[in-house]
Amino acid sequence: MLNAVLYICIYIFLLFLVFYKSRFTGIKKDQINDDCLSLKATQSLKGILALIIVMHHLSLHYAQDRIMLVFMQAGKYAVSVFFFLTGYGLMFSLMNKKDYLKSFVSRRLSKILIPAVIATVVYIAISAIAGEEINYNPIEIITGKGVIVSYSWFVYQIIIVYLVFYLVFRFIKSRKIGVIIFSLFTVADMLVFTLLGYELYWGIGIVCVALGVAFAYRYEEAVGFFKRYYYQCVAVFAIAFLGLFALMAMYLQEITDKNMLMTMCELLVTNASCIVFCILVFLALMKFTLANKATAFFGKISFELYLYHGLILTLVSRIESIPNPVIWIIVIAVSVAVSLLANTVSSRMLKIRKAK
Repeated sequence: MLNAVLYICIYIFLLFLVFYKSRFTGIKKDQINDDCLSLKATQSLKGILALIIVMHHLSLHYAQDRIMLVFMQAGKYAVSVFFFLTGYGLMFSLMNKKDYLKSFVSRRLSKILIPAVIATVVYIAISAIAGEEINYNPIEIITGKGVIVSYSWFVYQIIIVYLVFYLVFRFIKSRKIGVIIFSLFTVADMLVFTLLGYELYWGIGIVCVALGVAFAYRYEEAVGFFKRYYYQCVAVFAIAFLGLFALMAMYLQEITDKNMLMTMCELLVTNASCIVFCILVFLALMKFTLANKATAFFGKISFELYLYHGLILTLVSRIESIPNPVIWIIVIAVSVAVSLLANTVSSRMLKIRKAK
């Protein structure tokens, strides 16, 4: 009974974060938040998504606690929205900032690699102290087949996205053609990693980067369409998501010993559900304004939360005497504290690099 109460408190905490100081624009279809993908809004959204990813991995580790079942399928959708926001941010900046591609690669990669390298050093040090074995195979680490930092496949994919985005829009002058080519790349990325035998999650959600790029490229048209047919779109995409989710979760994921054809079917259906989910999130943001200091704070350390929570989960889960929901609370709290410290260190290193 106590466990259930504690889990309910976690749900209440997350709901409070989402809705605290949020504003509903109105029930009429033309009452729309036209600034729904502003930097402030997306920062808050990233904070919520980071916490959901932490809870997703906790739910996989403690799958016996069925009350938290909702988070078991939530990870792919949270990451997909992250990808969507990444694509939108890249294209929006390209269209609105002069000389955006100048020093793009070094600027963008440093924001990823500096925190990732720090996290790698921390993982190695803590694992050595704790007596954990680490895979130091350089080929596997370079290719992503074996990683030191838990769940760091996302780092590999986001680096590839940055490099391809730069190459496409640096050398192709037509933005329309650039958007098409970049979109085809994300589809190829999805298929290639799966065909090469990588875990299925490597190919899930990456196409949402292209969706974000397309949204930024045709933002006014997209908002105008959704504004005219808002509730019809909500109904259609909600039904589509439920149908795709049911097909994925209740059928495709239940098949054992999948051949390549069935794996590809699961990959395509899952990605389709991720695309639809991103559109539903965008529709929700058109009606609800997310903005509070707590979510903005979590958004600031969202990347570090992603990097460090796996290590914290591994260490804390060894304590068998503590009830599972207490472990959830400890993992979240310690991950936030460690991520804040790591973010402070990374930010100072980035400032030093920028000054040089």
